[in-house]
Amino acid sequence: MVDPLSILGAGLGVTSLILQVVDECVKGYRYYVHAANMPEQCQHLQLRVQMEQQRFLNFATVAGLLSADGELSATLKVNRAILIAVLAEVRSVFDKYAATNGRYVNLSSSREVDWEDHSELGFDDAMELLRFPPSLKKQSTFPFLKHEKNRGAQRRRGNNLRKIVMEPKRLVWAIFDKDRFEEMIARLAELNSFLTGLLDGSKLDAIQEATSASYHEILQMKNDIKSLQDLVRAFGPESRSASNAKIPEHLPSPAALDESLQDERVRKYLRRLAELKIEYTKIGQMSENVKNSSSYIQSINTKLDLELFVFSGPLRDLIRQNCRTPASWKDKHVWIEWKQSPSTYGVPLPRSGEVEMRLKLLTELLCFEKPSGFRSPTCHGYVQVEDENDEPMFGLVFGIQDDALSHSFSIYTLYELFHEIPKPSLTARVSLARALAESIYHFHAINWLHKGIRSESILIAKPDGAQPDLSNPYISGFELSRPRIMDNMTEKPAFDPLRDLYRYPAAQSSCPYQQYQKSYDLYSLGIVMMEIAHWKRLEDVLELGSLQDLRPLALQGVRRRLLGDVDVPGDQQDRSSLKSTYLDALSAEVGEAYKDMVEICLRSDEIEPPTVGNESRGTIGIRLQRLMDSVVIKKLRQLEVALGND
Repeated sequence: MVDPLSILGAGLGVTSLILQVVDECVKGYRYYVHAANMPEQCQHLQLRVQMEQQRFLNFATVAGLLSADGELSATLKVNRAILIAVLAEVRSVFDKYAATNGRYVNLSSSREVDWEDHSELGFDDAMELLRFPPSLKKQSTFPFLKHEKNRGAQRRRGNNLRKIVMEPKRLVWAIFDKDRFEEMIARLAELNSFLTGLLDGSKLDAIQEATSASYHEILQMKNDIKSLQDLVRAFGPESRSASNAKIPEHLPSPAALDESLQDERVRKYLRRLAELKIEYTKIGQMSENVKNSSSYIQSINTKLDLELFVFSGPLRDLIRQNCRTPASWKDKHVWIEWKQSPSTYGVPLPRSGEVEMRLKLLTELLCFEKPSGFRSPTCHGYVQVEDENDEPMFGLVFGIQDDALSHSFSIYTLYELFHEIPKPSLTARVSLARALAESIYHFHAINWLHKGIRSESILIAKPDGAQPDLSNPYISGFELSRPRIMDNMTEKPAFDPLRDLYRYPAAQSSCPYQQYQKSYDLYSLGIVMMEIAHWKRLEDVLELGSLQDLRPLALQGVRRRLLGDVDVPGDQQDRSSLKSTYLDALSAEVGEAYKDMVEICLRSDEIEPPTVGNESRGTIGIRLQRLMDSVVIKKLRQLEVALGND
C-alpha cells in the first residue's frame, strides 16, 4: 500500500492530512465520472465508477469526513493510520491510471464542488439536496421537513459540508485500456469495502441504506434503452471481478467482506429492476403507436382459452356481482380482474381492437418476472368474453405462488378484511403499511404508475382456519395501468364513487383529460394507510353513508376534508380552529409519527411541482423517491422494529 506521507508530506496534522486526502479522492472520482472520450462500448464502466463514487461519498458523509467541523467518528479516530493508508491508495489508483491513459485539459476557471449542483444530476447527484417548496417547509404540520437532525447520515446537507475547490481541468482519455480500467474499478470497490468496514454497525447500516438509495436514483435517471442496458451491465456480476491487488492483513477483512456481499445483493436486485425498466420502456414505446408495432403485438401470445377455466356459477352473473372473479385454471387457484368500460368525458374512446392491442402490451409487461419488492401477483395472461350488449370485455388473469401457503386458502381484499377480522395489532398494521409503501416505491423506481391503489386492489391470502399474514400483501387492480413513458391519462375511468374516493381530485372520473402524476399514487397510498390505522373503510371513517348517493363535487372535496384545508371566511384564527379532526384522530389512534407519514402522502402533490422552471422529470422523480424513502418507508421500518421489540 502507498505511503501517504510520501505523497502528501509530513508537515500536516493527522486530521488535516485525512481531510486533504479525502478532498483529493472526491476530486478524483468527479474527474473520472465526467471524463471525456470514453469509448461507446465501455459506457457501463463509467457507470461502475459512478457507483463506487456513491459508495465513497456515502462513507465520507456518514464518517464525518465531509462536514465543515471536520470531526471524525470515534472508530476512525482509533484507526486513523489505516484510514490514511486506504485513502492514499484510492488517490494513487486514480493517479496511476490517468498518468498512462489520459491527460487533463485546462478549463476557464476553478470552481468549488457544488453539493447542490442539479445541472449534472444523474452523474453527480450524490450531494444533491432534498428540496421542498418554501411554502411547504413553513407548514407547522410538517416538523420532519423543518428538523433534519437525524437525516445527515443518509441525506447530505449542503450547509454543513466543506468547500472543495476543483482545479480548472477535465480528464480526457488519450487511450483506453479496458482491462486495466476494470482492474482499477475492482480495486476501488475493495478499498470502499475496507473503508466501510472501519465503522461500527450502526454507521454501516446507514451507509448501506444510503448506497441503496443512490443506486435507485441512478436507475431513476436512466430512461432510454441504451443507458438502461449499460446500467444492467454495470450492475452485473462481472462488475465486482477480483483484481490482482492483495488485501492488507491489518485491515478488518471480515467486516469488509460483509459489506461487499451486501452491496453485491443490492446490485443484483437493482439489475433486475433495470431489466424490468428496459421491458417497460420497450413496451411503452410500442404503446405510443400501436399501429407501427402491430406485427410485434400480434405475436404476443398471452390470450388464454376461456374454456379451460372452471367457475362457481354462470360467468355473467359472477361478473355482475364482482369485478374480480375467482376460478380454477389448470388446477391452479386464479382470479380474473375485469377491465371496466371506460368513461367518455370528452375523450375519444379507443376501438376494441386497439384496446386489445394495448391490453396485450400490458399483459406482456405484467407477465414479465418482477422482483419480490413489487408484491404483484403472477399474471398468466388475459381472457375475452362478450358482455350483455355483445361487446368484447377483457379480463386479466392472476394467481399467487407462495410455498408458505397451504393448499386450502382464500383471497381477500383489504377492503373485505376491514369487516371480516377484528382490528389487528399495531405491529401487524404497520407491517402492512410498510409493505405497501415499499411496493409503490418499486413501481415508481421504473416510472410505472399504478393508477388504481385502493383497499379493494390490495389482496391478502388467508389460509383456512388461520389468520392472514398482513406483512405479505399483493398489489393488484391494474385496469388503468398503462405501459407508457409519458403516462397520460388517455383513458378515463368510468364513474364509480367507491374508486373515486381513493383518487386524487384531478384523477377522478369527473375531471377532464390530464397527465397522471406519481403524487396521485402516493395520495391513494395515504388514504389506504389511514384506513389501515383505523382498520375501517374510508367511507366509515368519514361517515359518508351510501356511496351511491355521492356526487362528483363531494368526492372532489375529500382531500380538503381529510386535511382540514377548507375555505372559511374570516380571519386566520378562525381557519386554524378547523384543523383536521381526521388527522387528530389518526394521531390518537396510531401516534404522531404515523400521522405525519399519512399527511405527507396526502400532500405529496405539493412536493411534485418543479422547484425551478427547467427542472426535469427525473429530478422531480428523485425528490419524490427520496421523500418516500426517508420520510415514509424508513420511518415505517423503524416503527415496525420498535413495536416488535416491545
